[in-house]
Amino acid sequence: NVAAVGAGRPELMCRALQEPADVRDAAARCGVIAVGPGLGQDAWARGVLDAVLDCGKPLVVDADALNLLAARPVAAGPDWVLTPHPGEAGRLLGCPTAAVQRDRPGALGALLAGAACLYTLTGGLRAVMWTGSLQAVLLLGSALIIAVAAFMRVGGWHALASQVNPGMLALIRPVGDPGVPWPGLLFGIPVRS
Repeated sequence: NVAAVGAGRPELMCRALQEPADVRDAAARCGVIAVGPGLGQDAWARGVLDAVLDCGKPLVVDADALNLLAARPVAAGPDWVLTPHPGEAGRLLGCPTAAVQRDRPGALGALLAGAACLYTLTGGLRAVMWTGSLQAVLLLGSALIIAVAAFMRVGGWHALASQVNPGMLALIRPVGDPGVPWPGLLFGIPVRS
């Protein structure tokens, strides 16, 4: 396989493996590992995939590696890229290829949810903390970007303050406020019909 890949894609660096244990030596010099094409699905291939997964390197997982994962799922790492075609996606999801073809966005959502679930379950609290921290950064960053864009559009804070009732800029409102009284911030506001 190495000669065929090297002839067709000279920019790729490939190394032939005799035993699954050879992966450790080869992986030490790699920044990213692509695994799957031409791997096969026998016990040797499973050993190679297990050795690649143990390396802790960023992965591009394709072809036979996806089929092996479908047969025995493991938690995807945060630095993995999965590249399934509809047939491989169906095997990963345990559904027919036709179902993936009918609802590709739904299949993508199911794959992402499954990967996130396995990653969270196997990583325990650490994964939850990383996920929560990432979400917090994304939410705060998005809110900041939206706020800056909005203030730029209206001409800044002073332009906004001059155009609205000053009472509308107060977050904490009196108890008798018909909109959101301050206890509503603590205890919620009942929905009126």
